[in-house]
Amino acid sequence: MKISLIMTNWNGRELLRDTLPLLIDAASADKENSYEILLIDDSSTDDSVKFVKETFPQIKIHVTPSNLGFIEASNYGVSKANAPYVMLLNSDMKLGMDTVPNLAKHIKEDGVFAVTPAVFDWKNNFQYGNRGGDFKFGHFSQYEKPINNTKTATMFACGGAFLFKKDIYEALGGFDNEIFYPYYYEEIDISYRALKRGYKIIYEKEAKVWHKIRGSISKDKHFDNIRIISARNNYLFTWKNITDKDKLISMFLFIPLFLIRDLFMLRTRFWKAFFQALKFLPKTLKKRKEEKKHFKLSDKEIFEKINE
Repeated sequence: MKISLIMTNWNGRELLRDTLPLLIDAASADKENSYEILLIDDSSTDDSVKFVKETFPQIKIHVTPSNLGFIEASNYGVSKANAPYVMLLNSDMKLGMDTVPNLAKHIKEDGVFAVTPAVFDWKNNFQYGNRGGDFKFGHFSQYEKPINNTKTATMFACGGAFLFKKDIYEALGGFDNEIFYPYYYEEIDISYRALKRGYKIIYEKEAKVWHKIRGSISKDKHFDNIRIISARNNYLFTWKNITDKDKLISMFLFIPLFLIRDLFMLRTRFWKAFFQALKFLPKTLKKRKEEKKHFKLSDKEIFEKINE
């Protein structure tokens, strides 16, 4: 099986020093699959490219024409991949020697879009992996599901380290950079759209990655309030993808109530997020209309399948 390993980078030279050797070693150790390793440099201003060229000459480097941001840089990377199976990696993500083989053993199955690993921090504390989803009081939320076996259906694939079929990714239009720029919810969005089209996403707990939490996002000095971005994109995800009538009624009822509650409690996060999201509403509704043409499953069916 041919696999493209794609690591995106922006001013992450020191992270690459830690993560690239592990990536190269993991690819070299796997005798069942063949690999190409690509670094997608998002027009860094440090010496990341020079460092990689000199230290890891076996890695193919593509520099974006301008600073695109993580989401579009990832799409750019997928367009450069030559293999039918692709794994996207953040520059702050470490691979184990058997991470990719454990993911790859499921990816060829019919109807599978992606396979996602268990995510730990760099101190080896478990973070997440097998996600369930819920929709209550007008809001979408996630939770970590208990599991009794290694392979199970999950709500979304980890955006910083998941293996997927390139052709399905491209059919889905890739990560939605127009709505979810600069980051957060892009992987939840593409995963949910894949689920509603009838594809499956598998969680494999024996595949493990180690993530330096916000190791790459924290470098972005233009957005110092990532909690607002996350809340804004939660609204946008809901407006774009939730289509069941009962959930829409719940959304129209409870979002105003929660905003009024926050007003009296002098909380500003969701007010700021809501008004930021409104700027994207026309584009979001246009995308929603287009996506509905491809949906095969209702929201209720998705939640029942994932949460069983």
